[in-house]
Amino acid sequence: MGLADECIGLSERTNRPKNVVKGRRLRGQVLTAQGMLDEAEADIEMALAIAKEIGNPPQLWKTYAALGELRRAQGRNPEAREAFAEAIRVIDGVAETLEDASLRETLLSSAQVGAIRQAASAG
Repeated sequence: MGLADECIGLSERTNRPKNVVKGRRLRGQVLTAQGMLDEAEADIEMALAIAKEIGNPPQLWKTYAALGELRRAQGRNPEAREAFAEAIRVIDGVAETLEDASLRETLLSSAQVGAIRQAASAG
């Protein structure tokens, strides 16, 4: 948590919104793991808003995935699946822009993307 706070503080002082997203998302993930779900939601929602504003696809899909984990922890499974599905939409959009087929395949076949796809379709 200390590293997340340090990342956020430094990133805000130096106007590095991508790193603010990373720090807020990390705080949210730690808080989710600690069961502090209301606090986690505030950080993840803030990270998501900034990621949308700056239009950074990797930060956006990673933050949607963190939101999915939070929603699952809250017992809000339909909303969790939707957050994971949003992450997949962003990932698929990035993959479509990759001209190098091997890079596209690496992204789409990664374990992390596979786990997100599975979470998006979980019943």
